[in-house]
Amino acid sequence: MVVLDVLVSHGRSALGVRPVIVFLDVLMPGVGGVDACRVLRSDSEFDLLPVVLLTTMDFEQGRTTLLASGASDFLQKPLSRETIIWTIDRIDPRR
Repeated sequence: MVVLDVLVSHGRSALGVRPVIVFLDVLMPGVGGVDACRVLRSDSEFDLLPVVLLTTMDFEQGRTTLLASGASDFLQKPLSRETIIWTIDRIDPRR
């Protein structure tokens, strides 16, 4: 299984990619993950795309804010490989 097809270091770079699932860091430089998620959700071509936000916020702190952006889910950093794979298996529409 390929976990990451495309890795971008700047939020604007992610906006030109056509993925099946997206992981966005909340604190990306330029356009952060929350704003990038909102942009994706405002485009009818991507409104059903699974988007997972990565954050250092704890569950209670991040839940309302991050899910209000349209994210499918969020994960607290640091992440394990197993957590990423479990998340992909759970929300990837191709599985």
